[in-house]
Amino acid sequence: MAGWRAGSGVVLVTTIVPLSRAEVNDCIRRWHRHHRPIRQHPFSCGVSIDGILVGSATVERPKARALCDGLTFEVSRVSIEPSGERVRNVASRLYAAVRRAALALGYLRGVTYTRADEGGGSLIASGWHRAAETRPATWEGRRERWHGARFLPGMGDAASESVARVRWETGPGCRCSACAGGAE
Repeated sequence: MAGWRAGSGVVLVTTIVPLSRAEVNDCIRRWHRHHRPIRQHPFSCGVSIDGILVGSATVERPKARALCDGLTFEVSRVSIEPSGERVRNVASRLYAAVRRAALALGYLRGVTYTRADEGGGSLIASGWHRAAETRPATWEGRRERWHGARFLPGMGDAASESVARVRWETGPGCRCSACAGGAE
């Protein structure tokens, strides 16, 4: 538990709490700007302020096949209640808590992605480093080429729009230039 002073000088008690898949999906449905709920995950956590849940973070296996080495985790969703001053620094607390938990479980590297138009201040504040920029992917024409293939729900819709993204990394296995090959 930690506390911080709100603008009125009142000390608010913040706590990191574990979340079930149902709880984290409820948060995603209510607060996330551009993603749908998840289907599976190793773990999720949230931040509560004075007993009220105000944010959630979800860890999954990396979606990029090249990163699926069994030692890398991906933070796939962070959703925050949009209520201004009350949720100050909640995203940073979530990224830091997920990082600590995953490293304690034996993972060596964490990855997450933001849209290129998002700043990443919460990631920087919680020990993540900008590692790479990714190009937007296009799904046009792929349905015709992969006739009969199974698609993930939401593939090609507005929730998974094609935009440039930034990959962020953390942990002793981080491969970004700031860590110089793992020296964090």
